Amino acid sequence: MAADLTIEITEKRYGAGAPLFTDFHLCVPRGKVVALLGPSGVGKSSLLRMVAGIDRTFSGSIRLGTQDLADAPGMVFQDPRLLPWLTAVDNVRLANGALSLAEATALLDQVGLAGEGRAFPGQLSGGMQRRVALARALATRSGLLLLDEPFVSLDRQLAGEMRTLLAGVIARLGPTMLLVTHDPEDAAHLADSAVILSGRPVRIARQVQLPVPRADRDRQVMEDYRRLFDGDA
Repeated sequence: MAADLTIEITEKRYGAGAPLFTDFHLCVPRGKVVALLGPSGVGKSSLLRMVAGIDRTFSGSIRLGTQDLADAPGMVFQDPRLLPWLTAVDNVRLANGALSLAEATALLDQVGLAGEGRAFPGQLSGGMQRRVALARALATRSGLLLLDEPFVSLDRQLAGEMRTLLAGVIARLGPTMLLVTHDPEDAAHLADSAVILSGRPVRIARQVQLPVPRADRDRQVMEDYRRLFDGDA
């Protein structure tokens, strides 16, 4: 079940250099999608790695609801990171050992890959591999979904298809979601709000609410939203 994500980073530094984060606070409300934008290298992906538990070398706390975030959340990386010797369905099950074959197959069905469970990654297109990666993230059933530039290497048409697919997942499952992106289009399509990061130590330069429901965002609304982020990515 989704819950509030509360991030409190007292300090994060690499080696003996200046700290990347000090006294950083961010809350992602339960069932909401927050997009993280900011210039390349500002620390967006570093923050996501801390939330994901990939990087634990920081002072502070990360909580989901009232509990420290102990279990790995679902995460979609910049590339699919599928194991080539496993089938699509087994890649999905890798994220959750308790997941049955039928449950993993159902997740593949949800991301538009019905009938592809026995295919190996090398037999799938790049877009299909991305869908497997999304199904794998959903398999954790943590209620928290993290995405790190998930459409960065896709062409415009395929990126649009993936946004539509992800919007459907959000509508059905209502996860708490943190989306790192350099593309204002992603925020305009998917986010309930956006946080723009800047500086070192990293700070929240501004927060932007995107109140129109995703299902009601027509072309003009999304163009207006994109303009809100001019110069932020």
